[in-house]
Amino acid sequence: MSTAVEREGRFTGWLLSKIMNQTVLESIVSVRGFPLDVLAGSTEDAVFAPWRSEAWRIALRTLLTSAAMLGLIALAAWGLARREREREEMQRQLQQAAKMEAIGRLAGGSRTTSTTFWGRSWATGSWRRRTWWKAARCAGTSIR
Repeated sequence: MSTAVEREGRFTGWLLSKIMNQTVLESIVSVRGFPLDVLAGSTEDAVFAPWRSEAWRIALRTLLTSAAMLGLIALAAWGLARREREREEMQRQLQQAAKMEAIGRLAGGSRTTSTTFWGRSWATGSWRRRTWWKAARCAGTSIR
């Protein structure tokens, strides 16, 4: 270090302080014409403290942003899976309705559907017409 100061008139670098027993960033400048060297230094912790603080803030922001993105991805995946389940259920119901319609056509030649309303079964289509006709015939009246 002293040879660098004598040769170039200055030195900046990391040195081990014998007084503090720590690594110190020192800057030494020789004053021309005088047997005087000016020395300024800071410990390694003091030099890197602002950088470490900023690094922790960046790491925390990155972690929170990543967690939020993972949450949004999970929410989107859940929504897509739910939509797919609903679509499959609707498709299953449509296939069931098509089967029932096919059975109705085979049985009566036209569409037959029945709906449960307040625990009572109400029929529509040709089955109802045939049933009313039979009921009217049994009662001795005719249906127009």
